[in-house]
Amino acid sequence: MREIMLQAVPNQRIDVSVGGVAWRIDIKAITGGMAASVWADNELLISSTRILANSLILPFKYLSIYGNFIIDSGGKPTDWRLFGRSQS
Repeated sequence: MREIMLQAVPNQRIDVSVGGVAWRIDIKAITGGMAASVWADNELLISSTRILANSLILPFKYLSIYGNFIIDSGGKPTDWRLFGRSQS
């Protein structure tokens, strides 16, 4: 597992290369939580999916053949204000 640092800002884009795949993850603040859009090698895999506490961001196995992501939120709803502190 590889940890990717998140900034404590409501909307952010992360570009990272993992396992030979160029990933782009957009994280947005929405009412009552956070949402993510994910690209792998410039192919949109999922758009504006709600990020659930300690759940995989790509919810379907066929989308996650190159990998997947999770925000460790300690069981609490994801909150950008806690990124880098109690959520990673």
